[in-house]
Amino acid sequence: MQPVYIAGVGQTAVAEHWERTAGALAAEALSAALGPIAKERIQALYVANALGGALQIQGQFGAAVASAVGLAGVEAAAFDAAGASGGVALRQAYLAVGSGAYDLVAVVGVEKVTDVLDARLEAGAALAGDADWEVVHGTTLTAQWGLLMRRYMHQYGYDAIDFAPFPVNAHANGAANRQALYRFPISIDKVRAAGTVADPLSLLDSATAADGAAAVLVASERLAFGLLALLEKQREVQYLGELLA
Repeated sequence: MQPVYIAGVGQTAVAEHWERTAGALAAEALSAALGPIAKERIQALYVANALGGALQIQGQFGAAVASAVGLAGVEAAAFDAAGASGGVALRQAYLAVGSGAYDLVAVVGVEKVTDVLDARLEAGAALAGDADWEVVHGTTLTAQWGLLMRRYMHQYGYDAIDFAPFPVNAHANGAANRQALYRFPISIDKVRAAGTVADPLSLLDSATAADGAAAVLVASERLAFGLLALLEKQREVQYLGELLA
C-alpha cells in the first residue's frame, strides 16, 4: 500500500436546509474541499448516505450526487452503513488510493432529514436495525443505544454521568466550528440536569437530526505534494498581487 494523504476538506452548515436538495449540499461541501483544485482531477466519487433511499426515495445516490456536482466519466458509488456510512466510504477511498487504483478520490457524506415528518424519519432510521429481531418489536435506534449504555454501565461499573465528557467535548468542538449547529460549550452539570430521552441516555447524549454535507479529498503521495506546490504558487501570486495593488 502506498502512502495516502488528505488533500482537502469542506463542509456545509449543519442546519434545517428546507430550500436545498441533498445534491446541492453535496456540491457545496465538495467545492469547499476542492478550493482551487479542478474537479476534473477527481477519479472516483464515494458518497456516504444512510437515509436517502428512505427519505428522498432516491436510489443510486452515488450517480445522483455525481450528476449534482458535475462529475462525468468517473466511478461513483454510495455506501449505506447507518451511522458508520462516512467511515466506510472514507475507508474505501483510502483502499482505492493506497492500492494505486486512483490518485484522487472524493468522499462526500450528505444527509437531508428535516423535511419529512417524525414518523417517516423514525421508520427510515429503523432500517439500520435487524428487521426480524429488533424492528418488528418496535425498538428504535435510540432505545437500543440506551440498552447498550445500560449494559456497558452494568458490565464495567460506570454511572451515566461518567459519560458526560463525551457531549462536553462535542460541544467544545462545535463552539470552535462556524458550521456547527450548536456553537456553545456545556458543562458536566448541564449534562446531569438534562432530561432523559431513553434511560440512561439524556437529551445531551443524543445528536439532533439535521441536514448537511461534508467532503474529504483522499490523494496519493505524488498528487498530494503536486497539489501542495500548486497551492503555494497560487499563494505567492496572490501575495504579489496584494503588494502591487
